[in-house]
Amino acid sequence: MNPTPVDASSKIEYSVIQKPTDPPKDKPIIVIVSGEGKFCYGPDFSGGESYIIIEQCWQMHVMNARYDVFQRISYNINNTWLCITAPE
Repeated sequence: MNPTPVDASSKIEYSVIQKPTDPPKDKPIIVIVSGEGKFCYGPDFSGGESYIIIEQCWQMHVMNARYDVFQRISYNINNTWLCITAPE
């Protein structure tokens, strides 16, 4: 089989110009608990497992995080991004 080379450059003059994405904004994720006030998510590691806990925003587990369009929460732990999703 001989592959046919294809020119992938756009020859369309009316193509849409895409704007670069905004830089990520890392910050604590704040949640409002009914009747209790504002709290923050924080990662916690225990027995080889990772968890998201809700605690006062000033407590030690609270860290800056990223929340993306796929509803994932990511934390930078020791220069490694840890992505956490909740089960449905």
